Amino acid sequence: MASLLPVPIQMFFNPVTGLPVSLGRVYTYAAGTNTPKAAFSDQAGTVPLTNPIVLDANGVPISSVGGTRVHVWVDGSYKYVVQDSSGLTVDTVDNVTAFVAGGVNTIDINGLTPNASPATDDYIPTYDTSATANRKVAISDIIALVPTPASSASTLSAVLPTTSGTQISPGSNTVPAGTKRIAINFMGVSTNGTSLPIIRFVTSGTPATSGYVGSATKVNVANSLYTTGFTVNANHAAADIISGTIVLTKVDNLTGSPQWTCAGTIGLSNTAQTSITAGHFTSPNTPVTEVFLTTVNGTDTFDAGAISILYSQ
Repeated sequence: MASLLPVPIQMFFNPVTGLPVSLGRVYTYAAGTNTPKAAFSDQAGTVPLTNPIVLDANGVPISSVGGTRVHVWVDGSYKYVVQDSSGLTVDTVDNVTAFVAGGVNTIDINGLTPNASPATDDYIPTYDTSATANRKVAISDIIALVPTPASSASTLSAVLPTTSGTQISPGSNTVPAGTKRIAINFMGVSTNGTSLPIIRFVTSGTPATSGYVGSATKVNVANSLYTTGFTVNANHAAADIISGTIVLTKVDNLTGSPQWTCAGTIGLSNTAQTSITAGHFTSPNTPVTEVFLTTVNGTDTFDAGAISILYSQ
């Protein structure tokens, strides 16, 4: 079976002038040789074209001198030599390969329903030995065959009230496998004391109280280093009401142990102040299974607001 010669619009141009090869000739050979090889005017590959193929005044293949325009169908790999009307070679292209059924240049349209008389132009012709001539397949059906890239999965926790208790957590084993980013959203959170609110991980069922490195700054007020958890609000006061987002992102260090970075900005609504936090956490070679909110002393209680946690892969 022959296939359509893969030349856009099947119109030949002089690569130097950019103009059509008016009244030129196209010689077709077996790829890598000077052995003539026929091209065809029909898809079945039964009607060979003249060799050389004759071009009209616009550089379009025709059946013969003074003949009608034709499509060029090829079977296998070719070399073609393009000459102008004076016999001067203007282009030579080797290893031109036909579109082969089942190859990388095709998609499988098995199962699609051809339509002999489509009502719109949004169809393309297709070759099928079992089908009637000129049957067509809808472009929209072919597009539907193209796989859609998988989107990154995200999971949003339920809203977790921060109106009581010393620790706010969505529960054990709530970090989905494969999570690369965790965003903790604070909405009017407050505590009854001055102990710094912090974020901690749980690895292998045990809260991680070390491995954190970084600092938090309440702009123009105070700074605080941290080592036992990611500090949310530097120089925290019982009256502080905090809102904002802190993002934890999984990375890998040079030794292969999992690490997480922390970056976030918190704004206070009880006073015109902002707290910024940044740092990282180095965990043992075990997955993070939970993230929770608490305070450094572990005894101050939360008394207002809520949080939610977004997990992304």
